[in-house]
Amino acid sequence: MKPDFIDTAHKLENKSQKLLKKLNTSFLIDRTVKQNLLKTIKLLRDIPTGYDLLTKKCACEPLNFKQKTSVKHPASNWKISSVSQCVKDWRENPTRTNYDKIPLKEKKEIFDYFFRYDVYGKERKKETIHLSRGVNDPNYFFPPALIKVGLNVASENNWFGYSSSLGHDETRTKIAELEAVRRNQRKLSIENTAVIQGCTEGLNSVLSFFSKQNRKRKNCIVLTPTYAPIVDVINYYFTPKLYAFHNDYSFSMEKIINAVNEKTALVLLSIPHNPGGFDNIKKSLPALQKKCEQHGAYFIIDEIMFDEQISPYLDPIKYKNLIVLSSYSKTYNIPGLKLGHILADSSFIDKFYRHASTTYGSPPSFLYYTASLIAFYEKASLQAKAVSLPEELKNKISQKTILLEEFKIWKETVDLHAKFQKFVLLSLIKHFKLEKFVDVFGLNDISPNTTIRLKKSEQTAYELFLEILNNCNISVIPIECFIPPANWPADLRFTLAVEPSVLITSLSSVLKYILQKHLH
Repeated sequence: MKPDFIDTAHKLENKSQKLLKKLNTSFLIDRTVKQNLLKTIKLLRDIPTGYDLLTKKCACEPLNFKQKTSVKHPASNWKISSVSQCVKDWRENPTRTNYDKIPLKEKKEIFDYFFRYDVYGKERKKETIHLSRGVNDPNYFFPPALIKVGLNVASENNWFGYSSSLGHDETRTKIAELEAVRRNQRKLSIENTAVIQGCTEGLNSVLSFFSKQNRKRKNCIVLTPTYAPIVDVINYYFTPKLYAFHNDYSFSMEKIINAVNEKTALVLLSIPHNPGGFDNIKKSLPALQKKCEQHGAYFIIDEIMFDEQISPYLDPIKYKNLIVLSSYSKTYNIPGLKLGHILADSSFIDKFYRHASTTYGSPPSFLYYTASLIAFYEKASLQAKAVSLPEELKNKISQKTILLEEFKIWKETVDLHAKFQKFVLLSLIKHFKLEKFVDVFGLNDISPNTTIRLKKSEQTAYELFLEILNNCNISVIPIECFIPPANWPADLRFTLAVEPSVLITSLSSVLKYILQKHLH
């Protein structure tokens, strides 16, 4: 019996075909929607095709890895002045003992080394399969049609120039209207919003702001393992106070709350904190707010993706010491567009204006209309009522509901692929009888990333990554890129959001390699 996502793929394809028939391609937006729908239909057909490939015996035939090799790529050969000697020494011999001796301020260099030299360096191969992007593969997945429409309208209307440092008022209003609906926080208004250039820049700006407010507060609490650039940017402004997850990526919120004191400036958490998620944060928010308020500290949520299970609880009206940085990259498949927004108490937004004006002036005004359309149509997709048509789109579209219909199909298709991707991973682990030898983390959160742990590995994750890259020509991310605590297991993070046939063949290769070279 075939899984239900096959039937769902067929139903979504039928929806797409019906919408195609409604289009009048003499209109510009209809042509854009058609392009997206044709690509969507291919994505939907790839799911049953991928399922057939997965179930064929040939897809799971063992590969013949004749010998176990490793990749040296000594750092000293490249004379990299920006990499410290201790990182170079570790990279030539990446053992747990040597890793633990690297100072915290230098561990970000491992992250940089991974991308700059091991994955995309001198020895890179064009045919390498990248399961290390951290986002949906942009060569396969694509954003909803409204993104292209928004960029086109901005270009046609010469939407350039300076603006308010918090963003265009109309865009901020639409963001507030969306968040009031999807978070069920009806009191949110323009006074609680600010447009930012993605979460990386947004977090840097917020940390910079707080570092200037009270120089006596030196500490920023953060959980590890975590994204290395986060710890690095904290280190520019504060002393990072690292608190470790448990080995199964669960954590004690009580421990974090108890750590807040008069020296604490900030507590920084990420949603979803892949892998592991943050289910227990919901019941702990009142206590965290109380403790932060008591000591004059703030807690920041780096909301990497909107999570329906957690995000509605993140209420900056109720929790006045809360700041939410919301990114669009993963949610709308627009990595690199650098777009997002802040939600916070109006008093913080008001103070942040001056800091934003001084440090970066304003977000890119060219993107405001795109942000407005995202908020408008995301809100419309959540409400079962008639939608009006934005003024700028009139005379460019044949029917006012077309963009909304395409957006809903696009969103369901992305969610369906995520479901299929996890099915593929679990199916292959079961096929190779690896359940007793590997642990899998992150399957229950919304991130495109999943972490696999080889339970009895005598090597570091970085050594495993190098072996897999050299023998399978597939890149994954080793845990050393996330600044793990001492003696952390050898975990590898996989980005599953790639074309189904690529996912099946690449995961098969990696799992076969692990089976043959480490378990036999």
